[in-house]
Amino acid sequence: MRLGDRSNSGRGTLPKDAVKGKILLASRGTCTFISKAQRAALGGAIGLILIDNRFGEANPIPVRLPIAGGMISDLDGQQLRAFLTANGGQATVRLSNGIQEIRRIAAGSSRASRQPARPTSDTC
Repeated sequence: MRLGDRSNSGRGTLPKDAVKGKILLASRGTCTFISKAQRAALGGAIGLILIDNRFGEANPIPVRLPIAGGMISDLDGQQLRAFLTANGGQATVRLSNGIQEIRRIAAGSSRASRQPARPTSDTC
């Protein structure tokens, strides 16, 4: 935390165990990476996916977080937020340690489309 930075003070608004066992989706910015991860962990989250606030490919997270975490691009983040908004704020995800594009063919269509992984909630 930076001295005098109020965005990193306090424990956030997630009650203890409010997101137990979930992976949270949060935007990069304002709070530090560590602060976001600590707040997610206090809420019971097992992971944190950050949406990069810079155009283009996602940047790596430059520090070790207290829970599993990673960063996705701004465009992938927009798609995830739109999906979550349309589906009650939660979804099932499949995670791996590699980069993988998942292709799905819509019913009645022969065209494949890119579908991103979808995390479960939001914080900080």
